[in-house]
Amino acid sequence: MRYAIGTLLILLPLGALWAEWGILSIELGKENKSNGIIEKPQADGFTEPAEVEGRECRYVPEVPPNLPNMGNHIYFSVDRSVVPDKEKTHELWIAVEFFDSAKKAQGLILDYDNKGDIYPQQAFALDLPLEKKLIPFENTGEWRIAIKHIEDAEFKDQGNNADFRFHIHPYKTEGFYIARVWVSDREIKEEDLIGRQPVPCLYESLPEVWGRVKSGR
Repeated sequence: MRYAIGTLLILLPLGALWAEWGILSIELGKENKSNGIIEKPQADGFTEPAEVEGRECRYVPEVPPNLPNMGNHIYFSVDRSVVPDKEKTHELWIAVEFFDSAKKAQGLILDYDNKGDIYPQQAFALDLPLEKKLIPFENTGEWRIAIKHIEDAEFKDQGNNADFRFHIHPYKTEGFYIARVWVSDREIKEEDLIGRQPVPCLYESLPEVWGRVKSGR
């Protein structure tokens, strides 16, 4: 039976193993721990490692160093090696864990690659009303999780080669901190995410599975 199960895992098309997304995640820090979500650093998406309240995270400065005309974004994409047909899934839930403290800003904005965008002029659903994208600060001085429900996603890496991003509102008023991000094709609640640890992507574990099959373990 061990041989049969292991052989089935190896022979199944990789895309079939991720017919449903489940909960993908990334834990941010000195070295990001990715389980299906990738950070996409770039000129206006500069971040740096930080630690707040004992938590490793990424800091997104008000403006990138030596680039005063660039904005403060952090970019992400769903890994195509994990979900190769991601653009076919329109309804998604995106969750973010951020440090809920601000001096000037009102909250975070979630921009995402949506079904109705016109690339590149209107990538990231820029025509959506503010309330659909805003995650308001409550200034608790603690790490907090917020979840946004999206019904018109079309993740094709059209927004500066990324699927979605976060930035401060109002734009470039101050820096912010993010520790974890999740994406799911099914409804998720905060209790589904608290204490959830990232695990290696299935593709990274296939050699280990194959090793157990060959050794009979």
